[in-house]
Amino acid sequence: MNPNSQLSLPTFPWHATLVVILLTVGFLSIGESLAQSGGTFPGEPFNGLQIDYSISGASLGAPVDEEGFTWSRRLDGKLTGGKLVVSGMVRASSGWGATVVVSLSADGAEPVEYTTRKFPEHGLFPDPMAQPFNVSIDIPKGARNASFSIDLTGDYNAGTRSVVVSGNLAGAGGGSGAGADAGTNAGTGPLRKDFPIEWDVIIGPIAGGLLAGGALAGLAAILSGLGSGNKGGESEDEELPDPNRVVRYILNPSTDHLILLPGDSAPLDISVWAITAGGQRQLAGDAGIDLSLREESFEVVPDRGQGMLRCQVRAADAPSVFTDELVVVASGPGAGTVEAKIALGIKPKLQLIVELESFDP
Repeated sequence: MNPNSQLSLPTFPWHATLVVILLTVGFLSIGESLAQSGGTFPGEPFNGLQIDYSISGASLGAPVDEEGFTWSRRLDGKLTGGKLVVSGMVRASSGWGATVVVSLSADGAEPVEYTTRKFPEHGLFPDPMAQPFNVSIDIPKGARNASFSIDLTGDYNAGTRSVVVSGNLAGAGGGSGAGADAGTNAGTGPLRKDFPIEWDVIIGPIAGGLLAGGALAGLAAILSGLGSGNKGGESEDEELPDPNRVVRYILNPSTDHLILLPGDSAPLDISVWAITAGGQRQLAGDAGIDLSLREESFEVVPDRGQGMLRCQVRAADAPSVFTDELVVVASGPGAGTVEAKIALGIKPKLQLIVELESFDP
């Protein structure tokens, strides 16, 4: 073979070459999307706890992981379709039992929750938990945000430990608080700039009657005042807000106190509900939640979120103080902030000390 001869390569029409390039780029994009939408957390089980997850209907960013008595992974991103689907498998192989809670919420939709638990007679070591799940929620058109949470909690002799995968997703409507002016809330329809958006704090489960008799009673008074037309001759039609407008927020902790033994932990749920001018209640996915402790004898994980926050409160094994206060601060677009306080206490363990003395008769 002549070393100076050139290697002949087949020639392709330009459009064929372009198709090959586009297909290659397309496969790379699909691969990157698939890599971001699912995974296993943590890589090695934490106290026997591990979550395999897959998220569809959203484009997710890089995960942010935190370790502690609760191992958490946060995956924020953007909605990409009309349905959010969270599926996978949870595994628990040690301790007395485990509980999994999968929660989904979206702006303008009723929250969806799936819960199951396994507590075998002799614990999970001889009979481990391997529970598949598939939970979905329809995303309303124009939804500003959505969120999801997979919470796996194990029960052990020393208390509880958890693994959590969660995320906040911005929607086509502009994301968390996007475009909301001071004194107004995002939405459609006319709204007077000085229309009040107020806060209520309700502890524990919210019953329909309680809500109607409390928060909505004040709402009715506000709306009747707006319809009076006493602001410089403005017409009644211009005064009434769109029925989908958020006019009130409710901060809703699951309890106002927790008493724990040293080293023990307990779940705490914090939710923020939005009440519309039409009297509808929905999870406020764009409302911020921040938790803070005054002392260091307790730990709260996670300590911030949006719309709904499921956390674990743990007492120190050797506490320096036995009482504390958990401060909950919630913020909503156009509504400022509101604060609630949860009393925390550590109950000392009782010890029985018996001293025996020997003596010769």
